[in-house]
Amino acid sequence: MELMNLIRITEGRLIRKSREKEINKIKIDSREVNKNDAFLAIASGHEYIEEAVKRGASLLIVDRDVEIKKRVNIIQVKDSIEALQKIAHYQRKKYDPVVIGITGSAGKTTTKEMLFKILSTKYNVVKNEGNENNHIGVPKTLLKIDESTDIVIVEIGMNHEGEIHKLSCIATPDIGIITNVGTSHIGNLGSKKNICKEKLQIIDGMVDGILILNQDDSYLKRIEQLPHTILYKVGTNESATMVAYDTKKTEDGIEARIYIEECEYQIKALSKPYLINSLLALQTALLFDVNVKDIIEELNTFETNNNRLERIVRKDTIVLSDCYNASYESYINALEIIKNEKKAKILILGDILELGKYSKKMHKKLGRKVRKIKNCQIILVGENVKYIRRYNQTRSIWCKNNEEIKECLMVLDIENRIILIKGSHGMHLDEITEFLREYGC
Repeated sequence: MELMNLIRITEGRLIRKSREKEINKIKIDSREVNKNDAFLAIASGHEYIEEAVKRGASLLIVDRDVEIKKRVNIIQVKDSIEALQKIAHYQRKKYDPVVIGITGSAGKTTTKEMLFKILSTKYNVVKNEGNENNHIGVPKTLLKIDESTDIVIVEIGMNHEGEIHKLSCIATPDIGIITNVGTSHIGNLGSKKNICKEKLQIIDGMVDGILILNQDDSYLKRIEQLPHTILYKVGTNESATMVAYDTKKTEDGIEARIYIEECEYQIKALSKPYLINSLLALQTALLFDVNVKDIIEELNTFETNNNRLERIVRKDTIVLSDCYNASYESYINALEIIKNEKKAKILILGDILELGKYSKKMHKKLGRKVRKIKNCQIILVGENVKYIRRYNQTRSIWCKNNEEIKECLMVLDIENRIILIKGSHGMHLDEITEFLREYGC
């Protein structure tokens, strides 16, 4: 990318000039900078500009005054995050790969990983790493695009009004996927109706795009017509574009029948939500002329450790950990996966955050679901999980903090158990995952 082009794109001004004009890639982490990369400093990133220059940065993009001895190009912009978003949008338009945007209250990461697994068999695919699905993570993913990129798969997250609109306009997806409409961030948005409106803003950056929806969702099934959009729906309802028939339980989860061009296929999944994720990935992959049998095989061999639910196996103990984020729906999905397991279970459960006035109601509802899980010991941490305890008094322990959880685990028999760790990121239950890993589980 040329220096003068970057000045134009970012609407910045060149406040220091050097002879070096070659710019390879844009980096926002100083540790990732290589020779002739540009380092775009965001917030506290300004503290690491010396490190970036030592690593070979030929350009600094900053939004404040900086002092540096070495002669290096410096572009000063009004806002570094806005500059990042502008550069990312330019990169997306310049190389013009097919962009798939995925949003929803739960299942975004799983659907993304399924699609990546399928499409990578035939195409060069870029995806967002982990859960980089916000105003920084989405642009960061788009910066990976180059002339060899065929497809980009990016999660589009939100926790406040207008975020999906903005990210859609940056990524301009060709294909949008909405996994479901749940209660994540309902405390900020006020109702599921408002959440649905926000999710549908994934089409705002589209130009004659394709939208693929979960027909089993009570809000999404009502969507019939949208401007400049071809609509596909998947689910277990006969009115869906792609239907899963005769869903039945198996030892490993569930399976169902689907028909594509009058041929019957069996599709397997861990649970009903995973089945919907599989159908969304399948319907999308069919748009890319991937062989149907290959798609089904990739989906039926999809491993849970390819998504956010981390799986750690030590001897006879299995630890399932999802501590990045939590919603009522993702809790239910995790419980659905373990409820039929014959092993004794230990559930380590933390608060679902950002529910606002709905917090008490949702945690009580969750408590009734937890009550149905047989043969388990429950460890709770947080204020709102006390409502879960109301329905599980005799088999639950409430801990003040993570240190008390560790003390409980030292006393409990954890051999030959399934241990589920689930809670919002702000509960820091990843500390418990690491503790169990070090403890030998």
